[in-house]
Amino acid sequence: MLSRAVENASGILLLLSLLGSLILMALYIRERGKNQSD
Repeated sequence: MLSRAVENASGILLLLSLLGSLILMALYIRERGKNQSD
């Protein structure tokens, strides 16, 4: 039971880290686009 909870937690953390990196990439690209438009 405990190992399953750990697996779920690690899976959620992995998904969160992937989402976070995607959001950071999107923000970085958007900022770069703004700078290029100037």
